[in-house]
Amino acid sequence: MSVCTKCTNTFPAGSRITEFDGKQYHPECFACVDCRKAITSQFYPFNNDYLCGTCHEQRFPRKRCAKCNSVITSAVITFAGASYHAACFLCMYPQLILQKKRNKIINQENFYILTEKY
Repeated sequence: MSVCTKCTNTFPAGSRITEFDGKQYHPECFACVDCRKAITSQFYPFNNDYLCGTCHEQRFPRKRCAKCNSVITSAVITFAGASYHAACFLCMYPQLILQKKRNKIINQENFYILTEKY
């Protein structure tokens, strides 16, 4: 008779079994180490245990764009303590993407730019 990897109790006849990486768990034992909720979707390995997606984000927050609030997965622009996607870090007049080498920021609140040919 097989036993749960987490609690080492046997599985009652006809009960549901969650299987991952060759190991068997009661559904309630295959749970997030932080919130203790059963893992039913995306999860992350953590110290020989698992974190649900929500708890993983709380422990290891990813940078979010200050303009669109989406997670930044590519190059990040940091300005005045905030992070931005390159495409979101725009000049207000006109809507041009700021280029680090060619433009000089002259107003932190509105992201105005000044270039030699402006």
